[in-house]
Amino acid sequence: MQIVNACVHNLNWTHIRSLLRVPDENARYWYTKEAVDENWSSRTLDRNISTQYYQGLLQNLKKNAVIEEMRRKTAEFQKSQFEFKSPVIAEFLGFKNEDTYLEGDLEFAIISHIRDFLMELGRGFAFVARITYLSI
Repeated sequence: MQIVNACVHNLNWTHIRSLLRVPDENARYWYTKEAVDENWSSRTLDRNISTQYYQGLLQNLKKNAVIEEMRRKTAEFQKSQFEFKSPVIAEFLGFKNEDTYLEGDLEFAIISHIRDFLMELGRGFAFVARITYLSI
């Protein structure tokens, strides 16, 4: 098992140790490239490897069609917006790989989990509203 790549010098020893545990050479190369390009921390890399993020992307048959449609329909909007450097991996939300979801679905699921968490904390915490605007 070898990791021979020009970009490996951008990774620390913890990254390399995590990559050595990936048995598939193609997956290992992909994780290495993404870790460097997207500036993944070693924790993010470990999480992506343990959730088999690479295999999940391979199984998503609609991935290229979704990416192309997003680029076509939102080209002007995307120019003015920032990109997320890390993909969202939130398996606790219960989303399936084969389904497509809107941003609103993700927002609703996250807020529901936050609400449940705050309710479990008990007295001294308040869940004011699903969406509250704050002036800073």
